[in-house]
Amino acid sequence: MGRPDALREVDRRIGDLKDQIFRAKARLSLLSERHLRTSAGGVVTAVSQRNQLGMLYRLVRVVYEVDGREVFRRDEENNKPIPTGDLPIWDGPLRPGEHTLSATLLYRGNGSRVFSYFDEYTYSVSAAHRFVVQEGSPPRIRVLCREKGSFATTSLENRPSIEFVTDDSKAPKGTAEKGADASR
Repeated sequence: MGRPDALREVDRRIGDLKDQIFRAKARLSLLSERHLRTSAGGVVTAVSQRNQLGMLYRLVRVVYEVDGREVFRRDEENNKPIPTGDLPIWDGPLRPGEHTLSATLLYRGNGSRVFSYFDEYTYSVSAAHRFVVQEGSPPRIRVLCREKGSFATTSLENRPSIEFVTDDSKAPKGTAEKGADASR
């Protein structure tokens, strides 16, 4: 006689758990769409980075944000620098409209044995890029990390720069860049 009541109680609890899971999924979907500005029907946007800075700089930290939300972070591990080739940063959906991609990179001096004091310096460079996502036109953004200026006329702390290159011709041109901050 107690067995059917126990089965009904288990069945009721299973129903309650299913209901809680359904509500949690709906809440997560709403939060995701509101805070991450993504939806299942968004336009896939790809971001990659190529570090082309000279041998005097070693990339030790990379942080990217889309619309103020961190989407990528990488730090050097065990004194092993981040690779200089193409680095996939983000590949995800965004709602149509205007968005902002922000990059913050941290470099450490790489003076080898000749200029070993240079290894104590760090250089931080940040930049932001506004772009437009349109239905049917998925943007691909390449972030190029380069040296600007020349060896003779530009100080070491002002050489690191970030350039955004997008294949979407409808995106606003130009970048907002903050120069590198050297610190010891």
